[in-house]
Amino acid sequence: MKKLIILIAVLFTVSAQAKELNLSCETKGTQWNLYLNTADMTGTRSDENTRGKMGIQSSSYTLVISKGTEAVPIDIVKTVISRTDLSVTEEIMIDMGISGMKPINKVFTGKCIVKQAPENKI
Repeated sequence: MKKLIILIAVLFTVSAQAKELNLSCETKGTQWNLYLNTADMTGTRSDENTRGKMGIQSSSYTLVISKGTEAVPIDIVKTVISRTDLSVTEEIMIDMGISGMKPINKVFTGKCIVKQAPENKI
């Protein structure tokens, strides 16, 4: 009976999936925090004031933050985090909205680590 309870507990733990990811990332020498919520498929970055939409692929998490209006996205930040090694690729597209001028596209790479919860000192 004791082995059965342990087996059920292990299976439940393995099948449970994290609903929130809290990462500390660094690209182009800048550190920022990334919060992803897999339940409502949204995320935020500490260096952006806007919430973005998130997607989950088998190999990565993708967060897209669009600034501006829905009709004309002026500035788009796409952040892709590898699920295997937590490497991050950040793509920034700036569209000035001027006809004939191509959008500016910049790509940066870096690394993320899992951000630890603060220690309970009660």
